[in-house]
Amino acid sequence: MLDITQIAEITQSGLGNLTYLLYLVLFLWWIKISKFFDFGRVSRWWLIGVFATKVVASFALFWVYTNYYTNRASADIFKFYDDSQILYSALLNKPIDYVQMITGIGAEASDSYFYETYYSKMNHWIRILGPLVYNDNRMMIRLNAIFSVFSFGNYHTHALFMTMFSFVGLSMIFRALKHWIDKRLWLIGILLFQLMPSMLLWSSGILKEALVLLALGVFILQLFRISENPKQVWRLLFLFPSIAALCYIKFYIGLALIPGLIAFLWIRLTKSKNPTIKFTIICVVCGLIAFLGKTPNGGSLTGIMMHKQKDFIGMVKYQDAGSQVTIEALDDNFLSYLTTAPQALFNVFLEPLPTTSNPLFLLAAFENLAIILLIVIGIIFKQRIDSKNYSVILWFSSFVLFLFLIIGWTTPVAGSIVRYKIPAFPFLLATLLMVIDVDRIWHKVPKKYQFGRLNSA
Repeated sequence: MLDITQIAEITQSGLGNLTYLLYLVLFLWWIKISKFFDFGRVSRWWLIGVFATKVVASFALFWVYTNYYTNRASADIFKFYDDSQILYSALLNKPIDYVQMITGIGAEASDSYFYETYYSKMNHWIRILGPLVYNDNRMMIRLNAIFSVFSFGNYHTHALFMTMFSFVGLSMIFRALKHWIDKRLWLIGILLFQLMPSMLLWSSGILKEALVLLALGVFILQLFRISENPKQVWRLLFLFPSIAALCYIKFYIGLALIPGLIAFLWIRLTKSKNPTIKFTIICVVCGLIAFLGKTPNGGSLTGIMMHKQKDFIGMVKYQDAGSQVTIEALDDNFLSYLTTAPQALFNVFLEPLPTTSNPLFLLAAFENLAIILLIVIGIIFKQRIDSKNYSVILWFSSFVLFLFLIIGWTTPVAGSIVRYKIPAFPFLLATLLMVIDVDRIWHKVPKKYQFGRLNSA
């Protein structure tokens, strides 16, 4: 005979599976009918296929972490979900506690009641090592505790929500940029944006990257729309919260975005006059602020990054993490950052190396080589760039460069590097798609392999 507890667990599991299927059908139906996913000549069935592939990837990620990374307490895709279930358990027993922990009002970790009842049972609410600015794990735990209200605690429903977030975010980025990209490359662009192996895998799990991509998508789309039509002031209601959310989730991504953004706005407001000079001035000023400016706690941004590196190295040693890579210790001065930059960029562009035996790392290694090949193709088959495109390309290129440097300076684990750099991929790919001359490439293809002329854009 089953007792009441077992019956309740079976019922909740069944309801969780049913709600997963309902949400999946709802999302597929939305992609099929919504004007938001109208990309001209790109069929909706392509988009449905892309989203379905991401859903399959979320199960693949679950399978990999279940069978090969068996320490669930330290597994990236489980840590926020597992801790959130402890928080969610308060909803049925003590709903006031649930509300307090979700809002953070009156539920500090220093409170002995909340610590003993909830936080001491979590693995990631309180960090062992000091954070860069704040403990952003708590945001993910709270978000998953909110998801649980609508998912009956089903893990895969949470992963489905995050997969949809990343899919929408990447679609927003492409929608914002598509009129600058040759229409003949739209389908290729969408497939590259969504289905690059690292992007496909790490944006389809319960990880911060999915939220970062959503925040980036909202920000980029609203920024370009309001720059095209300044009268649409209502877009500021989405613009400012998105950049705030981005900085809250991953502060360093906001830092990498800001110099190029300021330069882009300055160039646009002055009708694209002397863009390279303006861009250089902004980068120099931002660099001076990073080294000489002071944060509210009295340190510099570069000093904070130096401590972040030490924290990460300490955590890696504490957890005896695998796939460690060499990074040079930073000092809080310009020369140190300059001399360690080549090693930092090498790690981000080439780690993990193709010599690895790990299948996931090997896939990432070939992805790195493919990206380098695309960059070479972009350089060889570069088209003439007009002034409007040039300001966007300067911004996106600087964002990719600064983000790669920050990651390379602070991250001593190849697996983390692969994950952390995926927010840069859409901007790197968009830049390459904007500069590549399709006709020049097509003319290099022997006629016997040309299956008809490409239609002009």
